[in-house]
Amino acid sequence: MYPKKVILLKTVYYVFLTLFLGIFFIRCYPLMIRTADDWRYLDYWRDYALALPGRGWNPGRILPEMLMPLAAQIGVYLIMPFIDSFAGAVASGMGIVLILFILIYLWTFGYMIRKNTECGIYRELLFVTLFLLFHFWIFRSRTFENTYMFDGLDANLYFFYVIPYMINFSVCFMWSTIREGSDISNCPLFFKALFLSAAYFAIFSNMYSSIVIAVYASMRCLRIYTGHKGMPVKQMISRLRYELAVIIVWVYSLIVEAFGGNAAYVTGKHGGNGILADIHDTVLEAWSLYRQTNKYFAVFSAFLLVVMVWGVIRRSYEPTKLIYPIVMLVVIWIYEILLSAIVGYGYISRTMVSATYLVILFILDIQGIIYILSVKQEAIIVMPLLIVVILSMINTTDTVFANPAGQVAQDKMLADYLVDEMVRAEAHGISEPVLHIPEWYSGGYDDDIELLSTYLPHTLWKYGVISWNWDVRFE
Repeated sequence: MYPKKVILLKTVYYVFLTLFLGIFFIRCYPLMIRTADDWRYLDYWRDYALALPGRGWNPGRILPEMLMPLAAQIGVYLIMPFIDSFAGAVASGMGIVLILFILIYLWTFGYMIRKNTECGIYRELLFVTLFLLFHFWIFRSRTFENTYMFDGLDANLYFFYVIPYMINFSVCFMWSTIREGSDISNCPLFFKALFLSAAYFAIFSNMYSSIVIAVYASMRCLRIYTGHKGMPVKQMISRLRYELAVIIVWVYSLIVEAFGGNAAYVTGKHGGNGILADIHDTVLEAWSLYRQTNKYFAVFSAFLLVVMVWGVIRRSYEPTKLIYPIVMLVVIWIYEILLSAIVGYGYISRTMVSATYLVILFILDIQGIIYILSVKQEAIIVMPLLIVVILSMINTTDTVFANPAGQVAQDKMLADYLVDEMVRAEAHGISEPVLHIPEWYSGGYDDDIELLSTYLPHTLWKYGVISWNWDVRFE
């Protein structure tokens, strides 16, 4: 059991973090409905939590297809009675779920640090704070629109990319607290049930994100095998049964996706330039993201890497602590490049996709700081100043992040306008309402009007806003 002082300090810290994230993702940058895909995935519910070949558009995306409509229901049925806005209520519900996963992500990271380094509560919270700030610092730029590692652009993308990568890393963080010589079977039943459920949803979340847990399981296999080379094969397989199970299920998820409707669509749309040309284009697209890297973050990370390499040379730092994360980062990067070359090279420039390997860079940075503190304990006195300096580099006198408040307000006005028009049409007995996108709206929808006309009425009918799934036409 933890001392009461530790429990109180962590409670205060995470309450403050919850308030900060709540202001950010519910008030400042809410997950507002702004695309036809947002309406579609609010409507769609995964009615079976099993991945079956040939069934569905993306059969392996179980987590997001269940979580997004569930988050919307939280907003509609718990929040909408108090704010009288369908768009605002749904955005709040989705924001609450996103915040919950961010808190889990940060808590598991802190738990991993505490268990693996045996540091005190103050250092644990220090490392969690730095880890969080890195997500906002890495792409803070004056020449590009500022983005961050939790940026999902559209509401549905938070559930299809951001939350999946966070749950994958969260599972790996918890798994790393179980030494390779130990067995999950020795853990309490509650932990095993929670771990297996989380691993299942991590694998069946997104092809881009699930590579994290697959590569981590493979790295554990490698470490266990190299540490027990003389072990009989049968005993070795038994020792690796959880790692091997994750790898096998992950391979199955790829097979399932290969037989999904989206895979057939991608194959039909794929150009004839050849795979090498597609890989070349994908690498160039990845470089367009790297060009946005904050130069001070890059220098900071390079300095910490040099320090760790110097520690390895001096034999004061364990080489595997540096080698394994770097190998994991490179393997995931190669996978993401190849997958994007097949699916569409534009994906690799999304921070929520590249987070699958860039987060490992953050972990390496934290490892470097931990190493410096282990060698020079007095360096702890500059850590609060370091946090202040990073904060000063994150904020700006210009628009801070990619989606300006004015566009968010427009998105909410449009969503509320469409909902009001549907309610008004029903009240006047108009069974085939004709709607239009107002001239004051500067967002998208032009290419997705047909999709919007299908899912707007069905979504509102599903959540009880209107009483029938009316036919809608846009002009």
